[in-house]
Amino acid sequence: MKHISLMIAVALLFSFAIPEANANVPKAAVVGAVFDSSGEAVPYAMIRFGIKTETRGLVIIETMTDATGKYIIERIPAGAGRVKVDGGERGAVSRSVMLEANMMNRVIIKLG
Repeated sequence: MKHISLMIAVALLFSFAIPEANANVPKAAVVGAVFDSSGEAVPYAMIRFGIKTETRGLVIIETMTDATGKYIIERIPAGAGRVKVDGGERGAVSRSVMLEANMMNRVIIKLG
């Protein structure tokens, strides 16, 4: 359990690690959840957003779902990109996303 808690803490730390030096990059927020093919929530799934920005190129933000399969990223570059989710034995998926600036974007992922 300690190992999982540490992994969550590290994932959350990286999910908020966008340098302030690039304040001119429009920011967005993302809230969502990950479900398997049967509709069950997927706890501790790894989520990776890759967003293309004009000033920084490709920015990758990683996080992990919580015990209920939900996640939130409060500061992420806005724009077009991809989200990749690895749910372990429950499957993996990759799809395009468009994150709108200054908005809470909802991204629900269904594996399989």
